[in-house]
This record gives sequence, structure tokens and C-alpha cells, in this order.
Amino acid sequence: FRWPCASCLMASHLDSGRSLIVKATELHRADNLEAAIQCYIEGISLLTLAIPEVPESKRGTLREKIDVYFRTAEDLKDRIKREKAASTHAAQRRRETSIAIQQGQTGFSYDTVFRPYMATAKAVTVVDPYVRAHHQLLNFLRFCELCAVRGVVAITLVTSQSDDAQDAREQREGLEDIVASARQHGLTVTVSYTATHDREIVFDNGWIVKIGRGLDYFDKAPTKYSLGAMDMNLRPCRPTSIDVFRLE
Repeated sequence: FRWPCASCLMASHLDSGRSLIVKATELHRADNLEAAIQCYIEGISLLTLAIPEVPESKRGTLREKIDVYFRTAEDLKDRIKREKAASTHAAQRRRETSIAIQQGQTGFSYDTVFRPYMATAKAVTVVDPYVRAHHQLLNFLRFCELCAVRGVVAITLVTSQSDDAQDAREQREGLEDIVASARQHGLTVTVSYTATHDREIVFDNGWIVKIGRGLDYFDKAPTKYSLGAMDMNLRPCRPTSIDVFRLE
């Protein structure tokens, strides 16, 4: 009998761990979330065992990858919880009103759209996959300003991350600035990055506002000095729909 050499064990840990991470990624893409989480967990365990066995110069990179895989698994767990909750809520939702916004219409600032449902709200969850570009970050900032003025104390943003590394960095930095600024005004903003296609704003008082375009339904102002450049109630909109539900 011969004990396996250290390099063989290392290769086994690394290769097995990597194989499980690849499988987890494939399961994730196929929306088999629970199986993906299990593979991520097992792969992370094996890669963690391999840390002391790899050259010291490579340990930092391996730890960074493990951290990314861990956050991905946690995001998937959160997604499963949200989808289960959404499934429960869907059965309990009662449609209260629907609005069709036409191209170029005005009068739909965030204050106009959301204020009727914010009277007793203290926490809000914004699910919008596209809070990425500069103008989309500004839209989310305007929504945060409205929440701060109306007495909301906590906002959770669920959004997706840009595939482009530079865009993702600018997105993250912009949201970090919003989080820091909101904190100074007594508003806690939490950001969760995950793959999502939903667009809805859920208030903790039972109101749910679903907008086809999410928060990004404003058109560009005709010029930098047009009415509507600053006051969003005068800003032309792009066509979309607004559906308001009440949890029974």
C-alpha cells in the first residue's frame, strides 16, 4: 500500500472542486437552483481544502474565487426564498388598479405614482434587473430621495450585475455612494445582486406596484434646459403599464 502523494491530493481537491463549480454553474443556468446550491457548497468545501496545498502565490486568487462562489450560493438561497414568498403572495394579491402610460405622456413622477401607497410604509423592496447605467442609478437615487422624505427607513434593491467588468465596477461604486448617502439621512439601503427578470416595488404595508419598465420609464428631456429636465412630473414617459396590487 502506498499513501497518495500531496500533489495528487491537491489535484484531487482542485479538480473535484472545479468540476463541481462547473456543474453548479450549468445547473444555475438551467434554473435548477437547489441542486446548484448543493454543488456550490460541495465545490467550495473541496476548494477550501486545497488552499494550504497550492503555491502561496495562488492562494489569494483561490480565496477570491471561493468568496465569489459563496456569495453566488447565498444569492441563490435568497432567490429561492423570494420566489417562494412571491408564489404565496401571488395567490393572495388582489389587483386594485391598472394604468397604461402612452409614449410622451407626462404627470407620472415617482411621487405621483408611489405616494398613495407609502403612507404607512417603513420598508420597501425594489426588484429591478436594470439599475446599472448612469441614468438608471439616478432613477433609483430619486426613488430613495422620495422614500427618505416619506418616512421609509429601509430599502432593499434586488438587481442584476452588468456582464461588462468596467460597467459592473461603475454600477457597484454608484450604488455604494447611494448607500452611504442614504445612511446619513437615516435610510438603510441594502443591495443584492442576482439574476432576476421581475420588476416590482413591494411596500411592507401590503401594496405592490408592478411597472413594465421598472423604474426606467422616463424618456430623455428634449434638451438640457427643457421643462421636465429637473421636475420628473413634467418629463415625457416611454410607453409602459402600471399594475397595483393589494395583499389580502
